[in-house]
Amino acid sequence: MKNAIEFRLNGKDVRVEDVSPNVTLLDWLRSRGLTGSKEGCAEGDCGACSVAIIDRDRKGKPAYRAINSCLVPLPLMAGRDVVTVEGVAGEHLHPVQQAMVENHGSQCGYCTPGFIMSLFEGYYRSDLKTSGQLDEQLCGNLCRCTGYRAIRDAAADAFEKRNGADPFDELLTTAARRLGPVRYANGDERFLRPATLKQLFAMMTKHPESRLIAGATELGLDITKRYQKFQTLISLEGIGELTRIESSEAEWKVGASASLTRVNELLGKEFPAIAEMLQWFGSRQIRNRATMGGNLVTASPIGDSAPVLLSLDARLVLACETGERELPI
Repeated sequence: MKNAIEFRLNGKDVRVEDVSPNVTLLDWLRSRGLTGSKEGCAEGDCGACSVAIIDRDRKGKPAYRAINSCLVPLPLMAGRDVVTVEGVAGEHLHPVQQAMVENHGSQCGYCTPGFIMSLFEGYYRSDLKTSGQLDEQLCGNLCRCTGYRAIRDAAADAFEKRNGADPFDELLTTAARRLGPVRYANGDERFLRPATLKQLFAMMTKHPESRLIAGATELGLDITKRYQKFQTLISLEGIGELTRIESSEAEWKVGASASLTRVNELLGKEFPAIAEMLQWFGSRQIRNRATMGGNLVTASPIGDSAPVLLSLDARLVLACETGERELPI
């Protein structure tokens, strides 16, 4: 078993060894001196911990996504590109940073790095065109002292100057095409990321104590708020069947591990009820990681997707090692 987690951080290759799979990305970053990312709530509400990762947009192309680093176990970043606030400025301030300065968008500064990372994602979003989308881009970040008008003005100013030609565009072009399999262990704790359903079922049989993890917006709370430690985490993000969203003339098929952001991008226009529900579902950072499958199988009392799916007569496909069955939601 490979005892290292490898990813790119601010454009540089990183290899992490001898770290518990239960350590969050935020805690690891801060332990390495990257303290721009803050812990405000440790539950994905305040956005002070925001960083950006490279994920896939509705067309399958690499795209920046702001996420809550306080909820994400570090091994989930294996094979990914991560950008923190320390990596945003080069020789000069990034346009979103410069706009924050010019619009006086910071007072105490505690929330500012998180806002910068949300603005950073927004800066590279080609689909961000309306005032409502601008509000939605910032709704996952809280500011106690500056107020939001100056920050919103900074966002509007920065986004007007987008020209699509800078080192971060180049980073997108070199992003890995897919997440490969991972086997990582530290002591008696392990993190596994299979590439197929067959591999997943075999791992679940071998490790009956395991917990499945996708976006980590639910399970991450068990780590940060209930202080739980999981002996075996099995990530679903490397399994193509579970991350794809496909359509035919008769139906849409949504993989259980597809992010809610991608669900909205692909289904929101055809099903306005889904788009309206997702407008109130967590924040941008949460939806960039949360999954439809996770929202259902955790049986959360605030599982907002279930009523909409019921009204749309959605059906579930349940799979195990011996076969599949389908049932109404």
